Parts: sequence; structure tokens; C-alpha cells
Amino acid sequence: MSRPRHTTLEHIDHQLANREAALSIASTLQQIANQRLPDDIFLIDKYTTRLTACQDTANIWIAEDLHSETTGECYNANGRYWNCGLKLCPHCLAVQARRNRRKVTTALDNLKMLVGTDLYFVTMTQTNPNLSLIQSRDLINRAWSLFRKRRYIRRIISGYAKSEEFTLTASGIHYHLHLIINSKFVKYELFRRLWTESVATAWSDAGLSLTVQNSDDLLSCTIDRLHDRKKAIKELCKYITKSDSWEKLKPEHLLEVVRTERFPRMFELGGTLALPRQKSAIVEEPSIDTRHILDTEDLTDAPRTRTAANWRDPLAALDFWQWKITLQSQIEQCKRVRR
Repeated sequence: MSRPRHTTLEHIDHQLANREAALSIASTLQQIANQRLPDDIFLIDKYTTRLTACQDTANIWIAEDLHSETTGECYNANGRYWNCGLKLCPHCLAVQARRNRRKVTTALDNLKMLVGTDLYFVTMTQTNPNLSLIQSRDLINRAWSLFRKRRYIRRIISGYAKSEEFTLTASGIHYHLHLIINSKFVKYELFRRLWTESVATAWSDAGLSLTVQNSDDLLSCTIDRLHDRKKAIKELCKYITKSDSWEKLKPEHLLEVVRTERFPRMFELGGTLALPRQKSAIVEEPSIDTRHILDTEDLTDAPRTRTAANWRDPLAALDFWQWKITLQSQIEQCKRVRR
């Protein structure tokens, strides 16, 4: 498959748009920190420093006539020498989305369809619980866990690729799931009823009461046969939310995102669509707690290994300027290697 030939100007525009969006988010975070002066203000300072460093013009590259290792064709591209890996960085989210698209494409290419099954693109919603982003996500994730264990769902769905997305509406956070499912024929009304019951149970367990505005009292779902695979994969793996949505979150909810050390898994392949190395790890009930972890939580006294995800570790050992110098040294080293 040949790559689309984008012009150098288009690549520049793409990187500038991501850069401006990220710098705007960083500015918003800094303003919130300066106004509220929270106890963990240095964490917020370091988060914005890391986010801003990723947007440095010296960290952005634009290339022409690169050669594909698989086809040998030439293409233009853009990217960053060093990636901050933060959820609030549009560029790093786009990198993650491309990685997920490759995984889904590979999974579908390797899928052996059984007689009587088809591929469907599904969107499943919940009403706005008027909670924070993380709390809203916990509710819908609990509902999904209940839903996929229903007897009818286990009987018809043999594999799935699932991603999460949220939008900011006038009434608050609208969280929903997108899926590509390998399934037998789906009974639409039964599917919606089981999903609504699962969401209602998840809300009830959290001490909430679900109210659905639809005339039939069932949550909205869309289920369409998958005809354009490329378009469906792009829709499934586009982004968690639009860049400007982060700044529309309430300040305390945006800070909650910053304070979340390890984000919950927002993309997942399961069943017949799980990649080979993932299948051995799939069990009905995880033996470990996979919920997001805030900085205030500690699961073990053992020292953690250094990874991109635990860059927060030096917070207590180094003051801000020592930390910043160390970060810049790591970035420059990464640039030299990448170049």
C-alpha cells in the first residue's frame, strides 16, 4: 500500500498546529497552578516543562524523500526527535494513535472469519454523570466489564478492538466507546438493553442513578456492518479527544489528569483480534489492579525501574533546576541518537 504524498508545507502546518495546541494547554496549566498554588505545584511545573520541551522547534523534524523499508517508495514525513509521552500532548497522542492503527490493521489482516460472522463498527455511549474525566471513565469501563460477560454477548462476539473517546458538551463530559467487533448477527434492541443494564449496574455500584432521556429508556448505540476497513480503523484510533477539549475541563479535573501517574488502558484488542503475544495474557478477571494510579498511591516499597512512564520519580531527590538540567541532558542525548 503506497503512502499518501503530503507536501512539505502540509507537514509543517501539521506540526505547528500540534505545537500551538500543546503550548496553549501548558499555558493553561501554569495559570491554574499560579492561581491555586497547590501542594504539588512543582509536579505541575515539571509536567508543563516536559510538555513544553516536546514542542521546541529544535525538537521537530521535517523530512522529504524517505524510503519505505517494505515497499521502497519515497514519502515525506514529520516527527519529533524526543517525545514527552504525555496524555496532554497532541503529537504524542497522534504517535500512539498510529501505533494502534498498525495493531488493528495487523489483527484484521490475520483474522480468520468463521461462517456466519461479520465485522461491525459499534459506538456505545453513557449519559453524562457530572463527574471528573477519570471518574466518568471508571464508570464506563466497569459497565464494559459487565457487558462483555453477558451470556448473549459472549456467544456472538468472538473478538474486538476497543478504544475510548470523550467530548465536552454543555452538560459536561460525554464519554463513549468505539469498537470493531467480529460477531454473529447482532440483535440491535437486545444489544442496547444489555448495554443499558450494564451501565445502570455500574452506576448503581457507584451510588448513582442512571436516567436515560431516550423515549425507550435505552442508551444510544450505533451498530453498522464494516464496509470501509481503512475508514473504520481511522475512526477507531483517531484520538482520545480533540486538543481544545483539555482546556475546557474544569481546573480540578485537568489537574487530576496531570496527577495521574499511570493512565488506564484506553485501547484494547481482545478475543480473536488479540495479537499473538497478547492472547496468553488475556483472562476473564485480571489478577492485578489495572486501575489508574495517582501520585498519592503506593503499591509497593520496592524501587521501580526507570521507564518513560515514571519520569516523576526524581521529584523528591532533585530540586526543580537540577531536574530541569537532567531532563534537558536526556533530551539532547536522545536528539543526537535519533539524528
